[in-house]
Amino acid sequence: MVVGNFSFQGNTVYATEQSNDEKIDTHELSIDSIQDKSRTITGKGIPGYYVNFLNSTQREQKGLNIPVDSEGNYSYSLAEGEHLNSGDVIIVFDSQVAGGLQARTTVLENKVPTITGEEKTRLNPNQDFDVMSSIEAIDTEDGDLTNQLQIVSNTVDTSQSGSYEVIYKVTDLDNHEATFTRTVIVTEAPIITGEEKVEITENETYSPMETIHATDKEDGDLTSRVKMIDNPVDIAKQGSYTVIYEVVDQDENRAEFKQVVVVTKDIINFENPEVVKETGKVNKNLKR
Repeated sequence: MVVGNFSFQGNTVYATEQSNDEKIDTHELSIDSIQDKSRTITGKGIPGYYVNFLNSTQREQKGLNIPVDSEGNYSYSLAEGEHLNSGDVIIVFDSQVAGGLQARTTVLENKVPTITGEEKTRLNPNQDFDVMSSIEAIDTEDGDLTNQLQIVSNTVDTSQSGSYEVIYKVTDLDNHEATFTRTVIVTEAPIITGEEKVEITENETYSPMETIHATDKEDGDLTSRVKMIDNPVDIAKQGSYTVIYEVVDQDENRAEFKQVVVVTKDIINFENPEVVKETGKVNKNLKR
């Protein structure tokens, strides 16, 4: 075959067959992309012709006189012990064409899949946890593998504060395996402490925040953030009242505390005219 012009496009070379300066036909010789785990070399050639292979990086002949079928396809399987490395340059050539015809490609690395997602997740106590939220698996060769993810381990217990791990695994079609570890922290709610029951006499000064303190494992002292969400105390009227306190930490965990305030009536003992509570306790702040 006499070739007049060559043109290249990617891993393909096109040859224009000529006779007496007239174009007769256009033929192609190509080599498909190859990965380092590939066991075959495939591509297109001129039907009825033969192709040969050369690993120019390893300087090894890979195949001799590999036939091209009637549809223009060829395929060569690596022999036992043969291997390809990423970065190797593989050349396919057809010496039956005048001047030779060749195409080349570089062996690509067959990469392991990648798992991505939130590496650290914070949950409030008893909060619902979607173990697959934000987790995805992608493979360069196989595409999206998210639906093939496996959960190897999941120790999360949202009823107990602490640090837990979830381990994910995915395997691609070439048996490359990837794992991903996600840390899940179940936070601890704050704690409000104080006197649960306070007794005062009518019109006695009542300081609702006097004994109240709030602490949080992660945020520390939260006393300044304590709010009274209900304070019905009327110091001028006898009765039992419930004061409700609330504090919210930075993780939006809420804690509530109830304090019972009992307002009692003053009683005067005329034999010993000190003002006392109904409970019998002397109010030593008052004089006779």
